[in-house]
Amino acid sequence: MPDSAGSTRMTAISDTSSTTGGEEGLRYCINSAALRVIPVDKLEADGYGEYRKLFDSPPPPTAKHD
Repeated sequence: MPDSAGSTRMTAISDTSSTTGGEEGLRYCINSAALRVIPVDKLEADGYGEYRKLFDSPPPPTAKHD
């Protein structure tokens, strides 16, 4: 998917079935330079307040390994 100027690729989706021995699947890649990291305490100020709830719940329990 090109950026708004149409000059660079920001994401790519590749079919991996031909390179993984026939297993079907998609590989999703994103240009990390296209990401904007916003600290949780700045979400509201930057217009992303609706996503704050995703950070308020405790993380799911992790599996214990012996």
